[in-house]
Amino acid sequence: MVSCPSCRQKKVERGSPAFPFCSKECRDRDLAGWAEERYKIAGERVRLASTEGDTPHFEPDDSDLGTGIPDGIDEEFGLD
Repeated sequence: MVSCPSCRQKKVERGSPAFPFCSKECRDRDLAGWAEERYKIAGERVRLASTEGDTPHFEPDDSDLGTGIPDGIDEEFGLD
């Protein structure tokens, strides 16, 4: 058994539906804390790619159109 990391009041057994939290409310409270950036992980800040220019863009041409099945997969799984 461990203490709930959110309320620290209740003991929680492994296998509990909300483990390691004691309840859905405590789990949701913790998730909200991450979403509101109340928690931080130590380390260097990472610069995220901007939406313009940093992300490669792929436009298929007709030669890229196929079955979507990798070559040789039929033989590997006996599907021919």
